[in-house]
Amino acid sequence: MNFNNKTINHSFNSRIDTRSLMSVSDLKLDYDLQVGGYKFLPKTSFKTILNRIVTYITNLTNSITVLEANTRPYKVYTALLTQTGTNAPVATVLENTLGVSLTPSYSGTGIYDLTRSSGTWDTAKTTAIISQQYLDNWYPEEAGFRTVYVRNNNSVRIVSVTAGAYAATDGFLGNTMIEIRVYP
Repeated sequence: MNFNNKTINHSFNSRIDTRSLMSVSDLKLDYDLQVGGYKFLPKTSFKTILNRIVTYITNLTNSITVLEANTRPYKVYTALLTQTGTNAPVATVLENTLGVSLTPSYSGTGIYDLTRSSGTWDTAKTTAIISQQYLDNWYPEEAGFRTVYVRNNNSVRIVSVTAGAYAATDGFLGNTMIEIRVYP
């Protein structure tokens, strides 16, 4: 590498004289330098400094803890629900960190519950969300929506209704995402 016989000035008020350099590896410090616990004395080669910096960054990178998916501040149940006729919804569970299973049941036209198999949750620290809209572009009078709420300390209730008549209706759950979060 050609340095064109120039002197490089640094913000440390020191200089590196490049007149006799043949390559970057010939570059040497003319002052003390400390990087990540490594102290480089004057006349340390630039190549040695770069190798130490790479080692320092590698060690730093290796010491960073990677957050895992289960470090969230809540436990979660996520599923896809499908319901037809007067049958209970069928749940395809995507994730369940609650430690208990949830059983879907049919409570009446357009009304369904997901109930814990055991234990309870704190209703003040439990939330539930569901895919909201069901829209049939071919039959707009059959359009509807769904809602979900925490019913008590061991179940959530899902209600599906037609948009026009606001009447509870079955069959509006088709791979509908539901997520229940329980915070400590």
